[in-house]
Amino acid sequence: MGRLQQIIDEVHGSRDVQERLYSSFPTRVAELCTEEEVQEIILKLEALATEWETFSARSPQDGDGQDDIWRDEHRYAELLRDLLPRFPDSTMTGLANKNARVRFWTAWTISERPTRFATPHLQRAMATESDSQTAKMIRKALESCSRPWWRFWN
Repeated sequence: MGRLQQIIDEVHGSRDVQERLYSSFPTRVAELCTEEEVQEIILKLEALATEWETFSARSPQDGDGQDDIWRDEHRYAELLRDLLPRFPDSTMTGLANKNARVRFWTAWTISERPTRFATPHLQRAMATESDSQTAKMIRKALESCSRPWWRFWN
């Protein structure tokens, strides 16, 4: 397994707790990540999705707790987005994950950092997607990849 948590801890260093919990990961985290960490991020998104499902079933009225999990998912998805240009093959594996939330966040990643490389992967994912929210995000990612400005990130 990679060293994602070690990288995050090293880079966060002396940042205060509020910054660590509520802000995006510093750019340096992405710079230090390798392909192994991409797989760790996808596993982390899967663990957070499971946590969200469990939490939502147990405490459906607790929006604050759900927001905290969503915030963590978003932070890891942003990190995945920053790694997409360097590790596109590994990032695309998230589209085939068994969990719809992982597929959603992977598609979000691609919609934020579109690349022509992702189009066939998104088309395959769209053909089998059963979750309506994830299907919407995959469509958004496909639209983003079809726009001419994606060239800036390839």
